[in-house]
Amino acid sequence: MKNINKSLLAAVLAIATVASPKAFALEEVVRHYRGARSLGMGGLVTTTGIYEEALFGNPAMQAEDPTWKLSLLNTTIEVNDHLISDLSAVKDAKSASGSGVITTIADKGLMGRNEHERITILPIGIYIPHFFSENSAFAFNMILTESANIMLRSNAELDTQLFVDVGPNIGYAHRFLDGSLSVGVNLHLIYRVARDQTIRATEFLTGTKLTPSAIAGQGIGIDGDLGVNYKLPFELGPVIKKVSVAASMSSLMQSTYRIAGKEIISSIKTSPPNNDRVFNVGARIDWPDLLVFTNSLFAIEMQDIGTTRRLSSFWKKVHFGGETHLTKLLAIRGGFNSGYI
Repeated sequence: MKNINKSLLAAVLAIATVASPKAFALEEVVRHYRGARSLGMGGLVTTTGIYEEALFGNPAMQAEDPTWKLSLLNTTIEVNDHLISDLSAVKDAKSASGSGVITTIADKGLMGRNEHERITILPIGIYIPHFFSENSAFAFNMILTESANIMLRSNAELDTQLFVDVGPNIGYAHRFLDGSLSVGVNLHLIYRVARDQTIRATEFLTGTKLTPSAIAGQGIGIDGDLGVNYKLPFELGPVIKKVSVAASMSSLMQSTYRIAGKEIISSIKTSPPNNDRVFNVGARIDWPDLLVFTNSLFAIEMQDIGTTRRLSSFWKKVHFGGETHLTKLLAIRGGFNSGYI
């Protein structure tokens, strides 16, 4: 069996050597945070995100928070549907070194499968919709998030996205035109340990392992978001309560995470990847209450317009969905997220 594995690895390496380094890949756009409400509505955030979702999405939506909020240990965990069944194989691949990484992935049936997980903890957050005046809003929280996307492609290149972000975040929004127009800004001070790069098969022959100290960079950076939200100031008939449009620009400064922090982990010497500066736009319809259904909405958004370092299809950028409330504690949500229902 070992001889078969070695022969397989030799063939894969030969293919990888002549394969184009520009192999097509639909990569994920890395985000600091997406909450359960956003994920439940197909990834909507530009027109619908409030509280912590506004602090990492469209900052103008902070002016739409219905009331103040204090949160402690807000935790979100997400995995794709086959990661749990593949968890043992993924652990074996992470503990392997050299060519053993590729042979382990091939033997365990992980070739071509994207393994995704994210754990986000917001230790503390405070959100104030009326900050000093009726027309201003303020938000603050701390974030600790870890996420990973790993896939071995058919040309034996391992696509890796490993991110750990820690730091404080603040947001401010102000209402204009009798509350119809909201404008907001977010600032993020983040310490990052991360890797977002394709590892060629030949690199594993030198002993490369899937550990942060072996493949990641670290640093501290400052970045921000800018956003607007506008509610159309006229009625559209009895079947539509309100129509609004919104837009945001994320990672305005495209921070390189190089202002400090290179020696926090002494074994990591390089800088981490930065975020793409992206533009997001969307439209939202709010419906009148009907029977037991209240606060119903539907929205459609185009997100991540202008990504520069990642190849992405049209449908990866499309998000639409909605929600309706049956009680104050129970909501029904659904949506279409990057090609998936």
